[in-house]
Amino acid sequence: MGKLRSDYQNLVDELDQAIKNDQVYLCRDLLEHMDPAVSKSSVVRSYFEKHEEVLQNLRSDIENLDTLLGQLNTDEGWKLASKNSKVTVYFQKKEDSPFLMTKAETLLEANLGSLPTLFVKLLSLFNENDLMPKWFPMGVMKGNDCLYQPTKFSKIIQPQIKLPLPLSAVIGPRESVVVGKGYDMSERKAVAISINPLNAGETVDDWVCPETPQGFTRFVMFGAYYFELTPKGISFKLLQQLDLKSKMIPAPILNWLSKGAMPNEFMSKIRDRIKKYEGSIWEERVNANPELYDDVKDRLMRTLQKEYG
Repeated sequence: MGKLRSDYQNLVDELDQAIKNDQVYLCRDLLEHMDPAVSKSSVVRSYFEKHEEVLQNLRSDIENLDTLLGQLNTDEGWKLASKNSKVTVYFQKKEDSPFLMTKAETLLEANLGSLPTLFVKLLSLFNENDLMPKWFPMGVMKGNDCLYQPTKFSKIIQPQIKLPLPLSAVIGPRESVVVGKGYDMSERKAVAISINPLNAGETVDDWVCPETPQGFTRFVMFGAYYFELTPKGISFKLLQQLDLKSKMIPAPILNWLSKGAMPNEFMSKIRDRIKKYEGSIWEERVNANPELYDDVKDRLMRTLQKEYG
């Protein structure tokens, strides 16, 4: 009986750590072992009762991630917009919006041994949110502050953009508040980040989403970033839907940009930034945060070793 109780306590401890690390699918695997034990184990039952809201959110995250990966990893429902040697772009029309959802894919080629290092370089471009204006296409992003960080891989971000001339002469600066929710799937050789907007007054934990700053218009952005290690390199996918809340840029024009110039330029900037990683501020940030980056890199290396030897 003592050993059984200890085994359940180990499962609880492992689940607790996996939740803190945003390892959603590892959490799902653990829950599959723990759910049948609720009626048998006071340890599991007590944990479930104490963390009821957390576990409800976790189960919702699992469903949302399943849906997100379904969108990213299937061609069903997508139409081809363009394809070249580097980038493939798809689009689909949503019934509830005049704005297109676009998906762009590229492969960052690398040999197996260098994949974890390349993965960390790519991850740093998105995790170091305040540095994104330094590489974001066309210099339109003027700020990207973190307002709150609920978990290790999740942040609430406030991107601010100003369009280039001549558009900036008629369209004022825009800002948004979004939840960038990270999903660590190192055991699957992947990481996903979903992007969803927040409205003023909405809460995350005890944090409250602020009103739109004076002089700005709040735009709406949905999307995701997805990185997966493959034998040929890192498959990177971008999912995006934008509404700039401007009558000066009607939906057909924004849709044309969204499925053409914008994703291609985005992928080009990523490639360029990775080439210039050595000696950069991104390298400094990675070296200064081994708890995050070394942890991800080590687990990816163990996964690759297990799968490919």
